Amino acid sequence: MLRSVSYLRQSQMLRNRLTLFPSMSTSSSTSQQISQQQQDYIAELRAKEEMRRKNMEAEMERRRKAEENIFLYSHRRAGKGYTKFANDSMRGYTRLIWPPFRKLRLLAIPFIASFFFVLFVDPEWLSNFFKHFLKSFRSEAGSRRVKSSDLPEPEENSDKHKSDDSDSDDDRKLVETGPNVKAPRKRKGFRERRIMEYENRLRNYSTPDKIFRYFATLKVYPKDEPHQVHNYEVFMTPEDFVRSITPNVMQPDNLGLDQFKAFDPEKQRLELSVASDSIFYKLGENGLIGFSDYMFLLTVLSTSPRHFALAFRIFDLNGDGELDNSEFERVQELVMAQTTSGQRHRDHSATNCTFKQHVNTALATYFFGLRKDGKLTIENFLKFQTQLHRDILRIEFDRRDPESLPDEENRITEWAFADMLLQHSGLPEKKQTKMLRRVRKLYRHMENRPGVSFKDVEDFFLFLYHIADVDTALTFYNMAGASVDQKTLRHVAKMVAGVDLSEHVVDVAFAIFDENMDGELSNKEFVSVMKRRLMRGLERPKDTGLIRLLDAFWTCGWEFTPAH
Repeated sequence: MLRSVSYLRQSQMLRNRLTLFPSMSTSSSTSQQISQQQQDYIAELRAKEEMRRKNMEAEMERRRKAEENIFLYSHRRAGKGYTKFANDSMRGYTRLIWPPFRKLRLLAIPFIASFFFVLFVDPEWLSNFFKHFLKSFRSEAGSRRVKSSDLPEPEENSDKHKSDDSDSDDDRKLVETGPNVKAPRKRKGFRERRIMEYENRLRNYSTPDKIFRYFATLKVYPKDEPHQVHNYEVFMTPEDFVRSITPNVMQPDNLGLDQFKAFDPEKQRLELSVASDSIFYKLGENGLIGFSDYMFLLTVLSTSPRHFALAFRIFDLNGDGELDNSEFERVQELVMAQTTSGQRHRDHSATNCTFKQHVNTALATYFFGLRKDGKLTIENFLKFQTQLHRDILRIEFDRRDPESLPDEENRITEWAFADMLLQHSGLPEKKQTKMLRRVRKLYRHMENRPGVSFKDVEDFFLFLYHIADVDTALTFYNMAGASVDQKTLRHVAKMVAGVDLSEHVVDVAFAIFDENMDGELSNKEFVSVMKRRLMRGLERPKDTGLIRLLDAFWTCGWEFTPAH
């Protein structure tokens, strides 16, 4: 508006100047002519007026087109007003959506709502809902299943004629009857699966102190001191320790990171699911595990017997095969520095600190006596390691649903044993499901199913304890051109590990890893899975690989740069 007013004023002044010169010439003399300088001045004024007029018309045309542009609009709610005369550099226009797309805004709302609905609704629940809803629209004649009341009286042992399709998810939901038939397992919902995924990531990538604080369940206040908010010590039970290293096992409700139950050793007594001669009772009177014990047990589980034997020989200066208390602490520091858990520990030397882990008083008394002046041999320590593996295996076995068999001995099903073997396999979930389904399909309807006892499980894991030697023996068989069948595997277990595996356990192992069911074992996959199972996944790096990749780039780019 102001700019257009200034244009009008300048134009009026030019017109006044142009009309002034002709009047002056006529008043002086009709014969006098305008000088050349005056003519040039008049022409210049007319040219400037014409140029300003054209600029003004161009500016108005540009603003008219801008007003017609549907993609430009003003932020003012009351309308544009004087904004069309505003300076573009100070108050520009904002781009708008193409008008045909404006009509689709209402159609986008259902798509967005559907996206969030699919994101937050459990697909399994939705599938079951539609199955139940559509069930009323299907005719009974077209259904595969018929009510049991409409069938004739079944003959004895007719269960063995059932279809192999009973392993599908639909057949698992059928209600079976019988004294030894258990109710179908409750499938995990959406919330449980998300929690298990989070806890698995916590086990794989978090630091040991955070894992310890998350899976520990007890806090103990000091004696003769007031119970303050942060004045307590955190402990694990043996079940907590096994849960912290076992994937897909949920933490109890209302317990998690920095959430514990108060425990008073003088007034309360814990009911632990371990035997009285368990290794866990060597850690303390109540079988509780502190953080230093937690790091020590992780070191024992994640280190092979050969590495411990090598470390013992390194610090055995006099060569008698025995170590004292101080030498054993140095062995512990050396071995812990090589484990993934020790490398992720916050007291690692990479953070300009040192390991502050020491064998606790009860364990030092167990190893070196009450005065800690005894000696520890490698044989006694490896015996301790074997007993620790056995106690953890017992907790894992008791966690399964045992079956009540006629001999009144606790046993687990063949597919539960297969699930134990595949727990730390690292295989894709679909492949694990396929393996478990194959075992279930083979043994589910077997008459007088023997199951798997703890003695069978213990023998098989003792065989895995020598998996490195077993790998060498099976490699020799392959190099000789011989196939690895059940008889060969039992012979290798007898010769290498000194274990007499039962035929039934070996048959279950072949059912897991023999995909084509030709009676021959793929020893490469079998050995790799069993190695990971023996180490319980503790040998894997506790990171996503990005840090190691950047470290490799730094090493290649800096340390191997040629000197100038």
